[in-house]
Amino acid sequence: MQVPTLSYQHAINTIKLLYKHQGFKQNESTLSEKVYNEFNIDIKDAQLASLFAYIDEYIALLRILANFQLQSATQGLKPSGTYYKIIIRQIKHLTSIRLLCSHGLDTDARITLRLLFETGLTWTRFQLDDKFRQDYENVQTFKDSNAFWHTYLSKGKTETYIKEELTKRQSVWIGSMEDQIDHMKEILSSISHPSNIADDFSYKTDLENETFGVEKIPQQTHFTLHYSFLCTLMPLAIIPSPSEPLLANEEFKFKYEPEHETINDPLEYYQEIKKMFPALFLMFIKFSEETRKIGTNPTANMGIAANLNVDCTGLEPVTPTLSK
Repeated sequence: MQVPTLSYQHAINTIKLLYKHQGFKQNESTLSEKVYNEFNIDIKDAQLASLFAYIDEYIALLRILANFQLQSATQGLKPSGTYYKIIIRQIKHLTSIRLLCSHGLDTDARITLRLLFETGLTWTRFQLDDKFRQDYENVQTFKDSNAFWHTYLSKGKTETYIKEELTKRQSVWIGSMEDQIDHMKEILSSISHPSNIADDFSYKTDLENETFGVEKIPQQTHFTLHYSFLCTLMPLAIIPSPSEPLLANEEFKFKYEPEHETINDPLEYYQEIKKMFPALFLMFIKFSEETRKIGTNPTANMGIAANLNVDCTGLEPVTPTLSK
């Protein structure tokens, strides 16, 4: 018996309630609905449609953060230019994952998920380590880029740094982030590179489709959407939020900016927008858990593919908590 799932409209309704709870004025449609219309791919009847709604909302919120950083950079604040560029990169990564998953190309989306993860780590460390950010800004050649990666990102060095720095600051990284990262990396290392396991995932979903390339959205995509949401949250999940330099112009207005009931100061508004990321995450987890129940074993209900006897256990995400 299939477990009923929360629908796309359920997700939209809860997103509206979250904005209202955070003090934003009610709009006829959410930011995520505007993003959905821009993509022009009908996935509202998919079992995982509610997760797509939350992904779309993150894409829109990232765009607002990027606009603030761009405005600050044009006023001469160099770190803002660096933040702007890395946020734009995250928007592109998350959008690519969203589009690939919409067409059932889950294995390919997971390759981009690795980029989303490493970019999220980099953005997180920017906020904790000025030298790291300055060395990042000084990368001008491919040789410099390779050296930077080996110095700071290889062998889990930045994960270790973030963990130690947050402990020193007595800060919290919400969402059991460290456990989530470990589990995600274990799975991605097996299926994001050429391997028999990766081949198994691709051909199993292909057997259930009659198209040339694109496919229906498989249940395995739950893993990809769950961790895409989590990796996007990473730099915005530190409590208390690290301070960051930012210049704002009160005359500047952004397209699709949700209005706040009481806040007019642009810097205060920016902080309230940042708070929407963990607020949405806490509700997203409820939707993620509900949709995961459809098929804890990703080979379930896959027709011919279910008889090919490949072990796909362990793909379900770790259930996050507020803190470890």
